[in-house]
Amino acid sequence: TALLDGSAQAIDRVPPEQLPALEDQEGVELVSATGIESVNLWVRPGRLPLWDENINFRRAVNWSIDRQPLVDSLVLGNSLAATSYLPTNTLFSAPQEPGYTFDPEMATQELEAAGEPDGGPEFELWVAEGFLPRGPEVVQAIVAQMEEVGLRPQVVTSDVAGMIDDIFSDTGTGAMYHLSWSSNGDPNAAAQVYSEQFAWYFGDEDLQALIDQGMTTLDPEAREQVYADLQQHIWEQAWQVPLYNSDFTIAHTSDLAGVVVQPDFRTDFYTAELTE
Repeated sequence: TALLDGSAQAIDRVPPEQLPALEDQEGVELVSATGIESVNLWVRPGRLPLWDENINFRRAVNWSIDRQPLVDSLVLGNSLAATSYLPTNTLFSAPQEPGYTFDPEMATQELEAAGEPDGGPEFELWVAEGFLPRGPEVVQAIVAQMEEVGLRPQVVTSDVAGMIDDIFSDTGTGAMYHLSWSSNGDPNAAAQVYSEQFAWYFGDEDLQALIDQGMTTLDPEAREQVYADLQQHIWEQAWQVPLYNSDFTIAHTSDLAGVVVQPDFRTDFYTAELTE
């Protein structure tokens, strides 16, 4: 409203539901960038023992989600389906194989290999209102796909404070959380969230060693190899559930020229000027 009534020349992180209206609005321009931000279903160690112990169950969950429709129909803008645990615009990020998508046959095979042909136990999947764009809608779409292959997620909708409390409380009940982690484009900043310093670490010593090696390797070619090995390792282990890279869209009036939108969620206005 502020943009359209002229009281603001620019607005930040436009909600997806507003994009179609603004695209057709005379005198308004949209600028989008694919954010250096991973949106995952983050799994809290100890809350879902089957996840901690069984790689086939983790892979089954990853095969139960069709990521492309999430970015095409819900997140919109320049969001991209995740192909690695490092965001797409991160240095040394590389697409991993297999490319997880919604594959009921593969999910069923992995559930059978996990010894859980009926889909395994119920677990809580938390989402916060008013945090990530269309978070509740994204999670509802994911849950419908999970249920189709026999998984048993139970959605808990909260505010951000409630979610954070549940993650870090000794009495927390959530297993998965729809959250994001952004970085400055360096792979070390992106990879740190999977390390022993954070709540999402499952005691994978090989992963921790690769993270540590990336921090201390200076030669560019050697560093690229370290992060290639790291991406392959964590993709194979499937410790978390990568979904997509965020969209970052700002809208501004057409008479504001020189605005630069960065993928690290910074907008540079120092080059901008009002032309009329």
